[in-house]
Amino acid sequence: MERGSHFDSSWPVALVFGLIVAFVVSLTPTGRQMLSELLKPTMSGSVTQSSHPTRPDVLVATTNSDDQKTVAATVLPRGYNVLFADTTVIARKLLQSDATRIGLIVVNAESHDATGIASLARSLVPDARLIRLPPRHGSTEVATLLLAAI
Repeated sequence: MERGSHFDSSWPVALVFGLIVAFVVSLTPTGRQMLSELLKPTMSGSVTQSSHPTRPDVLVATTNSDDQKTVAATVLPRGYNVLFADTTVIARKLLQSDATRIGLIVVNAESHDATGIASLARSLVPDARLIRLPPRHGSTEVATLLLAAI
């Protein structure tokens, strides 16, 4: 039995293309959110909650601009707000005014008053996670420590 010239062989190509698109979309955060919205059953009159729960603020207590940039680049895309403190005075003001919102504190060990900022953070925000960046660290190490903490 021979196949006729009218045999439609485009469906396997379309299936493979569809699977590739679905896989690529599922890799990105926006794609995952879009898929979850499409696949979520909707009920009339229901209130939709935000897909991103409120995240705590991240306080960066360092004058090192590379550390500040690395922290921001690591946590901002994940929905965290970043607060910068170049001095102990600024760190104290932020810790006192935003203590309930701060959940992560990053202190550079090479900063002028790193020990003072760390002890201040422990006393004002005892539940916050404290990351002390070691001397002579790189951006990869900073990002790794942050990702492990969040």
